[in-house]
Amino acid sequence: MSTTSDPTVNIGRSGGDQAGREGAFKWRYLPELDGLRAIAVLLVFGFHVVGTFYYLPNGWLGVDVFFVLSGFLITSLLVAEQHRNDRIDLRNFYIRRALRLVPALLVLLLFTNLFGLFADEFSSSMIAQDSLAAALYVSNWVYAFDGLPRMYLQHTWSLAVEEQYYLLWAVVVVAALARRVSPARLAVGALAIGAASAAWRFTLLWPLEQGYERAYFGFDARLDGLLFGSALGAAVHTDSFHTLARRWSERSSTMFLAGSLLVLAVLARFGFGSDEVDLMAVVTVVNLLTVGIITAVLVMPGNRITSLLSHPWAVAIGRRSYGIYLYHILAINLVRHVFDPAAEVVSIGALALTGIMAAASYRLVEVPALRFKDRFTSGVQA
Repeated sequence: MSTTSDPTVNIGRSGGDQAGREGAFKWRYLPELDGLRAIAVLLVFGFHVVGTFYYLPNGWLGVDVFFVLSGFLITSLLVAEQHRNDRIDLRNFYIRRALRLVPALLVLLLFTNLFGLFADEFSSSMIAQDSLAAALYVSNWVYAFDGLPRMYLQHTWSLAVEEQYYLLWAVVVVAALARRVSPARLAVGALAIGAASAAWRFTLLWPLEQGYERAYFGFDARLDGLLFGSALGAAVHTDSFHTLARRWSERSSTMFLAGSLLVLAVLARFGFGSDEVDLMAVVTVVNLLTVGIITAVLVMPGNRITSLLSHPWAVAIGRRSYGIYLYHILAINLVRHVFDPAAEVVSIGALALTGIMAAASYRLVEVPALRFKDRFTSGVQA
């Protein structure tokens, strides 16, 4: 679930490249990336809410869009900080991540456990166990090795994957850049490890036959999206990327974006049977597709398709996507608790309640935390 703040690379150099190094590019906010977030979170919501599973059987692919966005933003911002300050303040990076992620998560856990007081004994016990796993950011490993069905906090697995990635990848980036590894080599390394992770995911399914849960939730098997996004985040700081970007025409960018978003919609709409290997192959396709979409937005912002992604409604949803992702399962269960689980009113009620909860979280929890986060920011936020 992508939760990074939104400044991104603007094609073209800022004045005075540093000592001939690649990088030192201008940064500005691209609302199109918030629009992409909106698409991702609505896909996930559509997958989970009552009555829409049959329309979005692969809406869970929205999580992979978030992974790629997270990897891209985190890495591009870390490389930019290195170029700007000749160092990366790792302590402040982790503080900023905690301030961005933890407060809203704790609110979710509080209200979910309050809801658990009115649930049956089994559900109440499950909520307590899952809350501990979510607070420690290890939900993905719990679900990877425990096949019990989850109804309340199962979506926190993706937050755990991202947090584990932040802890490890930031150290890798700092160590690599301190040794003067170029952004180009960092990008190649991220691509290679990402490809290895995708191959390992298939190996877990077949021939090792470790089970779908192990391949789907395991950190080691879900790194490709984050790393492919990180490869792009490093690549935007290379001369080669900007040379390529200048050759990409508005027409080709518009056609590519339109086609990619259409393919994403088709993949989310139509099921692919029960073959687990096929499902995991779709994950790899969506990861690469998202890299292409972000690249098209970077090199040609403001074209006909990106203007739809930057629509005020799309941006508003995207900026609140973290809260929507966090609270939508709780909202669905609250509405189910009141109404007939089969009633269409559950879908409508859950959508409305999710919006209210996400808006309240954004205003009362996330924005205040982000203001405090600025104390630990040097230049571009991460």
